[in-house]
Amino acid sequence: MVKSYKKQLFMGAALVLTALACSPNYQSVRSYIPQHSKAKQLQVEAGLSQVDISYSVTDHIGINTGATFLNSEVESQLDNEEVSLETSQMMGAQLGLTYFSTLDEDGHVMFSVNAGSAFQQWNFDRDENFITDIGYNSFEASIINPFAQIGLVKGSTTDNLGVAIRYEQPIFDFQNTSPSDIVTSETPQLVNFVAQGKYHLAGQFSLFGQFVYRYNLDYDEDETDRYIAYDISLWNLYVGVSYAIDFSPETSTKTQSPAVDDNGNVIIDL
Repeated sequence: MVKSYKKQLFMGAALVLTALACSPNYQSVRSYIPQHSKAKQLQVEAGLSQVDISYSVTDHIGINTGATFLNSEVESQLDNEEVSLETSQMMGAQLGLTYFSTLDEDGHVMFSVNAGSAFQQWNFDRDENFITDIGYNSFEASIINPFAQIGLVKGSTTDNLGVAIRYEQPIFDFQNTSPSDIVTSETPQLVNFVAQGKYHLAGQFSLFGQFVYRYNLDYDEDETDRYIAYDISLWNLYVGVSYAIDFSPETSTKTQSPAVDDNGNVIIDL
C-alpha cells in the first residue's frame, strides 16, 4: 500500500510529503522529555501545535501534562487522476508521572522514567464521491494511548541535549464511519526514538527542537490487509519556545552563631 501523504504541523506550518493516495496518517502526541534536577522546578515547552508542562514535586518525583492540536487539508491524486480533498483534525492530551535522578554532582546529567497515557480524538473526512480501496470517506475515532518512556538529558534546564525511547500502544475506537464500517485487526506497538536540543535565549527562555522517529513493532509487510484503516506517521519534527523556573531557594539560609568571649558571654558590637 502506497501512502497518500504525510502532513505534520511544524510551528503551525504544514510540512507535506506527497505520494499516491491511500490511507490517512495517525500521529501520536509529542514525546515530552522531563528535564528536572531537583524539587520545585517548572518547565513549559510550547509550539503552535502543542504545549507541555511539567513540575517536580520532590527531588525525584514529577508530574507532566500536555496538549496537541493538528489540522491538515490535502488534495490527493487518485488512480483515475481525479483529485480528492481530505481534511484531518486530531486533538489530544497526555498525563504522566515521572521518576528522575541526577547522575552527577552538579545535576547536569538528568535521567528520567516517565509513564502515563495520552487521550486523542481524530476526525477524518474525504470527498463523498471519492471512495477508494479503504472503503470509507469519513470517520471519528477516540484513542487511548498508554506509554512508558526513559530519557537522558545532558546540560542545564535551559540549555541541553536529550534523547529518549518511548513505547506506546494506541487503542482505537472508530465511530460514525461512512459509508461502511472500518474493519481492522491491527494493534500498533510503537517505539519512538527521540532526539531533542534546547538553546538558551535569554533569562529563563530557550528555543527547542525535537525529532521523533516512530517504528511499528506490529507491522508485517505480508499482512497489508490488516492496515487498511490508516497509516502510522513515521517521523515528526517540532520546534518551540521553552520557559523554565526554579521555585526552590538558590542557597539554604544559615543562622550565624553570635560571638562569645572566653567566659561564654555574648559579645555585642556597638
